Amino acid sequence: LFGRKVFDATYYFSKLNDIWGWATWQRAWTHYDVHMKTFPQFKAQGQIKNYFDDKEMQEWLLSYFEQDYNAGERSGLWSSQWSYAMCVQNGLTIVPSINLVENIGLTGEATHSKDTYACYDNVPRHEIKEIIHPLFVLPDAEADKLRFEIIKKSDPRLVFATRNRLRKLAERYLPSAAQEFMKRLIKVWDN
Repeated sequence: LFGRKVFDATYYFSKLNDIWGWATWQRAWTHYDVHMKTFPQFKAQGQIKNYFDDKEMQEWLLSYFEQDYNAGERSGLWSSQWSYAMCVQNGLTIVPSINLVENIGLTGEATHSKDTYACYDNVPRHEIKEIIHPLFVLPDAEADKLRFEIIKKSDPRLVFATRNRLRKLAERYLPSAAQEFMKRLIKVWDN
């Protein structure tokens, strides 16, 4: 969190997962479903609000899930599929209160990430000398909000959340001819 929050413990619990320097337990990984088979029911029932209170976080994560589910076999976005598994199981991640990894792939000829994730470049790596456990196994909502502010500055797929928000507004307020135009525009945007 770039020093934006002070923690009493060495780590905190979060509803947001990371893709750098992460690990999991086998018992948790059994919930991973590359096809996200239950997603249509999850979406139709509005279950995302049972995981995140924050509307913007709901839209962001739902856009990830929707994009991945609609891509089907072409997706390859294991991180979205893993986030979905966590979400439907009401899972939490353990996040160290200091940075423990060094992102060596963000310089030079980095693939898919050089400019997008520049805010993570040159973040100093630290070591934990003594583990101090949190008192409660509950997500730190304040830390998640701070992390989401960082995510909003670096995540290229937030454009899909914005696109979905625009589509919903168009469906609600625009006449049908304008809605058709917006659908064609979004289709071009997606390609």
